[in-house]
Amino acid sequence: GLFVWLGVALAIVGLYFLCITESLTIQFGDFLIFICAILFSIHILIIDYFTLRVDGVKMSCIQFFVCGLLCAVPMLLFETPDITQLLAAWKPVLYAGIMSSGVAYTLQIVGQKGMNPTVASLILSLEAVVSVLAGFVMLDQQLTMRETMGCAFMFCAIVFAQLRQKNIKMRICVITGGTGGIGLHLCEGFQRAGYAVTALDVEQHKALPDGIGFIQTDLRQAEAVSEAFRRVTERHGAVHVLVNNAALAHFHKPVMEMTADEFDNALSVNLRGAFLCAQAFIKANAGQGYGRIINIASTRWNQSEAGWEAYGASKGGLVSLTNTLAVSLSATPITVNAVSPGWIQVDGYETLSHLDHAQHPSGRVGIPRDIVNACLFLAHEENDFVNGHNLVVDGGMTKRMIYIE
Repeated sequence: GLFVWLGVALAIVGLYFLCITESLTIQFGDFLIFICAILFSIHILIIDYFTLRVDGVKMSCIQFFVCGLLCAVPMLLFETPDITQLLAAWKPVLYAGIMSSGVAYTLQIVGQKGMNPTVASLILSLEAVVSVLAGFVMLDQQLTMRETMGCAFMFCAIVFAQLRQKNIKMRICVITGGTGGIGLHLCEGFQRAGYAVTALDVEQHKALPDGIGFIQTDLRQAEAVSEAFRRVTERHGAVHVLVNNAALAHFHKPVMEMTADEFDNALSVNLRGAFLCAQAFIKANAGQGYGRIINIASTRWNQSEAGWEAYGASKGGLVSLTNTLAVSLSATPITVNAVSPGWIQVDGYETLSHLDHAQHPSGRVGIPRDIVNACLFLAHEENDFVNGHNLVVDGGMTKRMIYIE
């Protein structure tokens, strides 16, 4: 975003005033510092990748012990450890090990969770300012006008980089399974409502209207999901609405004929894929004042027919995921809701019988518009008090008691 780029520019100016005093000369030590800067950048990117996938404290402990073991090897090869000297320096050794390497890196990993890695690197570069001010306060060192300006520029850089950009005029919406069935109607409906829409799908089943983006994405692959959201964020700056619509919607098979792999594949797309997209969305929505996750479940989550075990289980899991995410994200502006469609006829509506329609308390079979309207309602910025809800859109069928006479 603009503020982040402005922060980077100010940080460069600030570091110039802080680190380059007289004539610019490049020595071997400067080259080593440059290499360290690259390695720290890689370290920040690695933390950014793993922080949403593993516990931050566990990750810090693993990092601490792995680095300790890796450093022990060259120490034993190129140095002669002396226990007497180690004991004499126990205070600085413990301080460096516990406070600097242990506590500081743990706080970095925990604090970086969900943060833009560029902003994180700018905040961490504030260490240069702290060092200069510590010298002024603790060592009676005098700050030159140049160093004072450098501190001021660095401070402004940190502030600008963290300003929320609420001025993204068009709301950005990602819809999975968006190139066919209800998903295609969702894409068209959100575009008509003024959203910038990107469809994710394993392949493009039908042509999309002009202006709707498409990214081929296999929701079973975590890396593919992360890359898709990275591309959307790179283009639009953020994502405001996620509609988890993708599913193996027509898979049903007698329970004794269904293989474990087939069952796993249904859950991998319908449930795990929605979870992966939710994780990527939370990161893409960071810093925004508004966010919506809408999971397309099904009335089959609690009533079904024979042979729909995999589909029904996945949709039941999706409703449960909706409930938990709504609680987990209570400290964010993101609401999480589900829509459970009943009988929604996408094609061939005219071929339905009178009985098909009449059995519904609403007097008709559902159409894609019914799901689109429900999702647009839940996506609206003012409807933030509807949270953790499963909105059943089935014409009243789940309320009807049916017995065979």
